[in-house]
Parts: sequence; C-alpha cells; structure tokens
Amino acid sequence: MAWHPNRNGIFSVKSAYHCQWNYKFGSRTLPAGGVSVEPVWKKLWKLAIPAKVKIFAWRALHGAIPCLVVLANKHILNEVNCPMCHTEAEDIRHILFSCSRAREVWSSLGIWQHIESLLLIDRSGSVLIQEIIRRGGEEEKLKLGLPELILTGCWHIWWQRRQLVHGEVIQIPARAIDCSYCDKLCGGNTEIDCKQSRLAEAFRGMFDDQH
Repeated sequence: MAWHPNRNGIFSVKSAYHCQWNYKFGSRTLPAGGVSVEPVWKKLWKLAIPAKVKIFAWRALHGAIPCLVVLANKHILNEVNCPMCHTEAEDIRHILFSCSRAREVWSSLGIWQHIESLLLIDRSGSVLIQEIIRRGGEEEKLKLGLPELILTGCWHIWWQRRQLVHGEVIQIPARAIDCSYCDKLCGGNTEIDCKQSRLAEAFRGMFDDQH
C-alpha cells in the first residue's frame, strides 16, 4: 500500500502532521492555479485588528503560545497550574477562555454567553480560535466583528498574564482598559483605520461602563 500524501508513497510523521493540519485548518500552501488559501487564514489576515493581535492569533492557531502546559510538555518547566487562578492547568483553552480571570474579561465585554457556548464542546484552544474566525458575526451593541473583539480580548488577557508573571501589578477587569492600554494595542499609530480605533475605544468604553 502507498501513502498518498507523500510523493514517494512512504509514510512519515511529517506528512501525517500535514494531513492532520489540513483536516483542521485547510492547506497552508497555494493550490494549482494560484487560488487563495483556506478561508480561516484569509479571514484572519483581513480582520480589522492590529498586526500584533493577528500574529498572536496565528501563534495560537499553531498552539505556539507558551502556556505552562506547553512548556511542561517540552520539559522546560514542571509547574503547570495557571498563574492567574491557581486552580487548573494552564493551556491555551484555559488561560484565554475558561480561567476565572478570562471569564471576568469576557463578562465585562458583554460576550461571556457567546464564549460559554463555544466551550460547550470539548476542543482545544487552537480549535476554538479557528471556530471564532470561521464563524464571524458581529457584536450588535458595539457594531464590531466578533472575531476582532474576541481575538483582541485574547491578546489583552495574555498581555496581562505576562505582566503578572513578570511581577507587575495588574488591574481588575473593570479598570484594565485605559489610554495606555489603547496605545499598546494600537502601537501608538495615529493613522490606524477607524475600525481599529473603534475597537480600542470599545474595549475602554465597555470597561468604563461598569463605574
């Protein structure tokens, strides 16, 4: 029997990995005729979010966010408990979506019910990111795309997690989004498009609404 994913017909772990990747996310290469790549990637790069958030989402899709579980699997660290809540192992799904800290952020943004519906199915954090991008949709109150809002929220949660790990004091969610955060999100670029500007303002506004 020949292994068709390989041109030489011989099975390899690398080719099996590519098969699994294509099954989950679609081909990463341009097919014959120059047709565009799988929609999940097209949609990601077209989202009206800063480049740093796109790169973060791309890394999350690859499972390349250095959560403690990922580092433990690579024998870099032994500790796996989440540094935010100290109750569960920190993988991508936990730190970005199900951690109590993450839930506070999603609740403050008014989209916890949407996140909760995504968590009903047992799937990894990378697959959750994929589903969020694929599904699209809009948050009606803010008139912002759900993928933009959620991916930016994920970036924000990870940014605060990094602050905590490095010994910095992090604010409670109701005060977490301020002008300095908006500057970090937008990179100090005064010429960002209106959607990105509205996204930063929406984050700050949603948190300020609680006072």
